[in-house]
Amino acid sequence: MVKLKHLSGDGFEHFNEDGKFEVKSKANEIKEFNKLSEAKKYYDSLNEEKAIWDITLIPELIDCQVYWNSYSYLIRDTRSNIYKIGKSDNPKRRYDVLKTANPFIELIGVNQINEKDLHKKYSKYRYTGEWFEFPDKIINEVLKLFKPIDFL
Repeated sequence: MVKLKHLSGDGFEHFNEDGKFEVKSKANEIKEFNKLSEAKKYYDSLNEEKAIWDITLIPELIDCQVYWNSYSYLIRDTRSNIYKIGKSDNPKRRYDVLKTANPFIELIGVNQINEKDLHKKYSKYRYTGEWFEFPDKIINEVLKLFKPIDFL
């Protein structure tokens, strides 16, 4: 599993890409970078499962446009138990906007899996638009794809 790690500098915290970054491949090969954009380019080029969970809990990353282009997010409507798979560069802000229209939703988690790929994979469970009705035997599989964010 490939991992991108922030070692030092202001690369995440201050929306500055300078710092020290490390990308570790499945074969434990480690490459170091001084620019976040260079580290991400190499990280994205590796054809391996990505350890995206290691860094999605850093609140500053939600707004760091240099690093994340967008997240896929999973929202559940607690009344109907249907799930929305959406995409946003700032899922917390998107959740806050959606919650004003529907106070019965909860943000389950985020990931960097392409939203369209998720829609395609689960198309037979589509309720309407971006909303899905997952049977009990599938929901655990779906939930494992999304990392909870505990800074809301």
